[in-house]
Amino acid sequence: MEMNNPNTPPISNTSISVQVNLPDLITTPRDRYALLQSLLTSTHTLSHPHLPTSKHPNLSSPASPSSSLTLNLDSPETKAFLKAVSLPLPPIKALRLCSLPPSSPLAATFLASYFPDSVKQFWFNFSGDRVQLKEYMEGVEQAARRSKQVYLGNAEVGKEEVRRLFLAAMKAEKVSIWN
Repeated sequence: MEMNNPNTPPISNTSISVQVNLPDLITTPRDRYALLQSLLTSTHTLSHPHLPTSKHPNLSSPASPSSSLTLNLDSPETKAFLKAVSLPLPPIKALRLCSLPPSSPLAATFLASYFPDSVKQFWFNFSGDRVQLKEYMEGVEQAARRSKQVYLGNAEVGKEEVRRLFLAAMKAEKVSIWN
């Protein structure tokens, strides 16, 4: 390509399409984290049978400390997203779990192992039917430790769950439980 040729299209208008086999590229936890981060922040479409779409439909903006993420557990996209997560998410402003089923090992594992490093507001079962908090307690405790504000709704909460929640959320600014 000649630099001085006026008929040469500018590089910025050139697009390149490359097909890759993602399992060949993802070899370390850092690779998985980078891929997940790009899925959350990308405006391009990346599809793979085991990964969610590139831009999560319920992410308010590219993943950043000012982002809000709503996970509706009755959505196939959310289930695919939760299956793809393999490291904790980056810090975000708010995370809302909605429409939790009575028991969800997928949601419980996400809360216990992959919850964002820090969250300003964590909403558990923001909307949906009542659930037994004890089914999600270990994960809710982990989430409460990383959240500044914790809101629990539509959950059967016993004395033991309240005790464990407040111990886990000792550094939180606010804890609210409503039914």
